[in-house]
Amino acid sequence: MNKFVLIFFSLSLMLMSKEVIINLEIKNIIQNSGELYIFFYNSKENFEKKYSIASLNFPSKNNSLKTYISLEEGEYVIYIYQDINDNHQVDTNILNIPREPYAVSNHNGNGFLKDFNKLKLYITEENRDFSFKLNKF
Repeated sequence: MNKFVLIFFSLSLMLMSKEVIINLEIKNIIQNSGELYIFFYNSKENFEKKYSIASLNFPSKNNSLKTYISLEEGEYVIYIYQDINDNHQVDTNILNIPREPYAVSNHNGNGFLKDFNKLKLYITEENRDFSFKLNKF
């Protein structure tokens, strides 16, 4: 009996979480200059600790990139930066603003990049196409 309840509960959880293929377009990439990194954060805690639940990286061969990834429906902050100097980290100034080209979901280029709730977006089957333009500070 307990085994049946556990199996039923596990199947219910699997059916509740829905995978969505999201499409990303990144523009304003500096060609042939370092790597492009894309990070996905699904909670305030993960965002603050810089623990991404998924990530992608690509060489910066072109000035734009189209890609996709499968994620569960939910709230995410998408953080993108171009590592110009190939040191595998985003370089920031004293105010923690990136010195390398970057883009963050729901960020217009002004203000700080610390509030998960202001930066998050909702990924659903109906809301799965996103376009980003890299900013240079």
